[in-house]
Amino acid sequence: VTRANGTTVGLLGVAISASSGVFNSTTAVYADITNLSVTITVSGSRPIFVGMVPADTPGAVGGNITLSASTAQARVRVLRDGTNFSADSTVLNGGGSTSIPCGSVFWIDTGAAAGARTYKLQLMNASGAGTATVNTSRLVVYEI
Repeated sequence: VTRANGTTVGLLGVAISASSGVFNSTTAVYADITNLSVTITVSGSRPIFVGMVPADTPGAVGGNITLSASTAQARVRVLRDGTNFSADSTVLNGGGSTSIPCGSVFWIDTGAAAGARTYKLQLMNASGAGTATVNTSRLVVYEI
């Protein structure tokens, strides 16, 4: 079986977003991460993988989440059809200029009803100090 891919896919497809580019957050308010939104049709009977992967941008350094200050705190959350379906994830906490691979940020959604579902990632810098950044990353969503 061949799986379709793109930002909007049908049943058994793999939804893959465009690159986030360099997305910065300096405030303690969630904001949509540029381009990290996809729509997928799901069966409603299987879990859904929702995660980040590096964008395959030639020559670009990225595929990570970084902090610029020792008091910064990056939080990422996922919305399904505009509603946060899981606990907010603190993905990086303080430590100055630190970084983690974006592939270490993922969720398993077990509550999606059958039909077309839109997933979107948001970022905030919970401390409001320094900058939290998502670098050249993509959102990937598929039924397991």
